[in-house]
Amino acid sequence: MKKFFTSLCVVLFAVVSLFTFTACGNELIESSNSTIGVYSNGGTSVISGGYLYFVNGTKANDGKVNTFNNVIQGGIYRLPVDANNNIKDGTSLNNAELVVSSLVGFDKGSIFVFGDYIYFATPSIQKNQSGEVLYGLTAFYRKNINGGNPELMYTTAKSADTIDYTYYPVGDNSLYLVIYEKEGAVLKSIRMGKNVKDAQVIASGIKGYIFPDETQKTGNNAYIYYTTTADIASSYDGVNAYKVKPSNTDKVLIGTGKEYSLLTIRGENLFYSVKEGENTIIHISDLSKNLDISTDIVISYKSYDKILFLADGSIIYSDETVESKPVVMYLKWENSVLTSYKVYEGKTTFIGVTSKNDTGYLVFVDSSDSSINSIDYTTSDKTLRENIEVTLLSDDAFVETKGNMTTEIIGNYVYGFVEKAVGTSTTKKVYMYRVSLDANKKEVDKKEVLIGAEFIGKVE
Repeated sequence: MKKFFTSLCVVLFAVVSLFTFTACGNELIESSNSTIGVYSNGGTSVISGGYLYFVNGTKANDGKVNTFNNVIQGGIYRLPVDANNNIKDGTSLNNAELVVSSLVGFDKGSIFVFGDYIYFATPSIQKNQSGEVLYGLTAFYRKNINGGNPELMYTTAKSADTIDYTYYPVGDNSLYLVIYEKEGAVLKSIRMGKNVKDAQVIASGIKGYIFPDETQKTGNNAYIYYTTTADIASSYDGVNAYKVKPSNTDKVLIGTGKEYSLLTIRGENLFYSVKEGENTIIHISDLSKNLDISTDIVISYKSYDKILFLADGSIIYSDETVESKPVVMYLKWENSVLTSYKVYEGKTTFIGVTSKNDTGYLVFVDSSDSSINSIDYTTSDKTLRENIEVTLLSDDAFVETKGNMTTEIIGNYVYGFVEKAVGTSTTKKVYMYRVSLDANKKEVDKKEVLIGAEFIGKVE
């Protein structure tokens, strides 16, 4: 959901590791950055090559748990999937195959697949001259999914709680790691693969930024979008909005003179807000154009803390301005016609949206009991909406996670972390679970009961 060393060659850390360390001058085999067949890149779960790769739970990063080749809870495992990206029927859910035995299940961990490699972040195991493990730093590795040892590609120089990052594939083989450093408000990029270079500064004084979420970043999705304070020498107020490629080329000024806040990108649409007096107005712009509040479509004349932006330009938002009666609303402007209606009543946390038989469903957590539910959000007829029922998917609550450890919808399941005792153990631990979007049931004592959250992975 972190600064770098200016030169890895001058680092004086003593490194004790079974892994291949990549520093200046060392070479990695340059690999394809293809994402063909890859689904849901980034985050905690990725589909690639007929497998679901996932983070097997989370642990607190305290400098003691990241013992390489000895991590189960928080490592990366995989299970085979079918053509619909669901775990194959008959597969033992609690006997997954180990892929990476490092702590990836922490707030800055995430997994990506490009070509034959899985890329992941983990707390550093480097030590300083006093022998202290520098676990506050984040180390970026890759590993061939067909076997072999992980290869260290880059290590940050500041604490892990100050970075955000993603990967940008460029051309056939180039892959860039792009990182935002909160301390110093700097965007940097590093070209992965052969001859890993030092980080180059894309921009500093960052006010806001967004990374496109497309798996294969091409066209206008191949850019980093960000804002900085307007040039003091200019007569403009507000911020400057730019787009630039991760190679730090093709920089374009796409907006200036307004208090732009970049919100997200969905497909070829950029959502942004502009402060106008006391109001915050949300617009949608085509990525191929510059920002223009006089022509860009207005999505909403008010901003909310919880908003889901959909690819067709519509939004789902939670209006909690009346604390005693929070509601979830659907809103869309099309050809100057507003469509708006209530989807659900109650305080919620959004997980995402999915579709089945041409009907869209909102998947969410009801804050009153932490249950996981779904509801049709596309039926607009008022009479029909009165009869739409909420589907309970699970009574088991997903734990609140930070950073990149997000709950995800893949295939016909929701994947997230649950804290409970597994198997014969009485100790509660946080592991990966799945919840069926069909609210599957099973027979217990001749009664049908909701299956709810199912453990997948491997127990320590």
